[in-house]
Amino acid sequence: MAIIRGGDAKYESGKPSVDEKKEKFEKIIGELMAKEQDHIDFSGQYIGLEEVTIFASLEAVKSFINLTLRDNQVDNDALKIMLESPNLMNIESLDLGINFLTDSGVKDWAQLDEVRLKKLRFLSLNDNRLGDDSISVFLKSPHATPIEILNLDYTQVGNGACSAIAEATQLKNLKEFHLERGYVDDEGLKKFLEWEGLEKLRTLKLPSNKLTDEGIEELSKSSRLKSIKVLDLGYNQITDKGCEALANSTIIDNLEVLTVSRNPFTEEGAKKLKDLKISGRLKNLILYEGVDNTPNLVNYSRPELLRPDAE
Repeated sequence: MAIIRGGDAKYESGKPSVDEKKEKFEKIIGELMAKEQDHIDFSGQYIGLEEVTIFASLEAVKSFINLTLRDNQVDNDALKIMLESPNLMNIESLDLGINFLTDSGVKDWAQLDEVRLKKLRFLSLNDNRLGDDSISVFLKSPHATPIEILNLDYTQVGNGACSAIAEATQLKNLKEFHLERGYVDDEGLKKFLEWEGLEKLRTLKLPSNKLTDEGIEELSKSSRLKSIKVLDLGYNQITDKGCEALANSTIIDNLEVLTVSRNPFTEEGAKKLKDLKISGRLKNLILYEGVDNTPNLVNYSRPELLRPDAE
């Protein structure tokens, strides 16, 4: 900001012009291309509608397959610009976490007649103002078909999305599903386990939801989780009964990582899972948050301090 001294002080805005922003983006993208990189990372850069409009108009963007826009000001209008840009059609990984997307924007995406991001493999929508209403419509649409990894952490998504996945006949490629701090309870998990694509699922992360032993018993009995490698059930309401169900489950033999930290089980339940780790049937066991590969560890967390409704 410059001050022109004289009879009347005038202030020049320090905000870059559209041309200056375009020049900046061209420079950044040019440097990335020179390094033969395929990833554009604009995390935390105050990117909004104007900035998205500018870089989406640059033909050079066609060379990139990974786009990260985490922690910005991307809203529904900016999303629409991205979906309409022919320069972004090669994107395989799109991270829109921590932005200002709402249900109406994702619904509009789902209802587009033509699938725009046909190569999209990874999609993160975490920490946006999204709920079951829009995600259910999106998951049942052909726009979700190519997605292999979906992150919906810290949204208002719950049982509705689980039901939609179970009914989504076009959701054929999903291998990883992340939903931390969601609203999935036992009924939602049961619906999820009906999904016809369950055999291909490699990672299921449902920490900080509303799961109890009832849902864990259903999951443990599933014979269709044949490819599961990572299972995160931390910070739910799993007791010794749920630990026993997991310990007796055939899915243990396929798992590479099992997380059950911050659940209200006792040393008795922990021992059943520790014995699997010691025997070699379970590769990595996380019984307490932040700690793994510790055979003598039991869960001494106090869920009543973490979850007010815990008994």
